[in-house]
Amino acid sequence: MSGVIEESRKNDKETGAGRRIYFRHRCGDGRTLVMLGVGNLYAVEYVGDGGDTISREVTSENAIEVWAHYQSSMDTDIRRRLGDVMEAAGRDRWTGLPKKGEMQNGGKSPD
Repeated sequence: MSGVIEESRKNDKETGAGRRIYFRHRCGDGRTLVMLGVGNLYAVEYVGDGGDTISREVTSENAIEVWAHYQSSMDTDIRRRLGDVMEAAGRDRWTGLPKKGEMQNGGKSPD
């Protein structure tokens, strides 16, 4: 894979190999989701602000499998954040439509 964001000098605890970060996504809960290479393996991890691994979600030699997991985890986070924005605006978090009994202009419907 090309496009390494960061080559870490810190070795992985399990494999002893250097870590290559390919993709990074800052989650709404403060964690960072990363897809990285460790030796001949790929992994998806959640890391804290200090760069320490909170949890390793998946590890595989198959980059496509790991990418699919990364993409799914990132999508889940983004959908959760959009749902929060919709609810804060008085809309249904799943559809984005105004909640029943409310009009888009903030007034109440006549029902």
